[in-house]
Amino acid sequence: MINQKGFSIIETLVVVFLASLFLSMGYLDFSKFINPEEISATGIASFLREMRSRSIAETRAYTIYPVNNKTISVKYSSKCSDTTKTPLGNTYLRLENGASFLSTTWSICYNSRGLSSNSTSIIINSTKGGVERVEVSIGGSIKIL
Repeated sequence: MINQKGFSIIETLVVVFLASLFLSMGYLDFSKFINPEEISATGIASFLREMRSRSIAETRAYTIYPVNNKTISVKYSSKCSDTTKTPLGNTYLRLENGASFLSTTWSICYNSRGLSSNSTSIIINSTKGGVERVEVSIGGSIKIL
């Protein structure tokens, strides 16, 4: 018998079948497994941490506030008690599709030492019925509950 190298037609068909099976499984719609309120809460916590770090690094007061029930924006000043604050360019965060703020009456101001002016609870709900909460303490710590 001659020493043959390569794959038989059966082996090739099995590999093509398995590859197409795995590709079709990967094509499934995974959107039902995504929680927009959870993704938004994580984004808000990261955004708040970034603004807190910037307030310390730049020795400014940063005020984070909701523009509407889907977007938060930032203004800065020399201290939290200033009445005149300057918008921070195009710095904003938009919530994921399907998520919105339960209330838009909150605001958070980080002073130049990174301390928050007040304790705040930001509640995010979704069209799927889920709820996430981001807690900001006076010390500036941020927790997702």
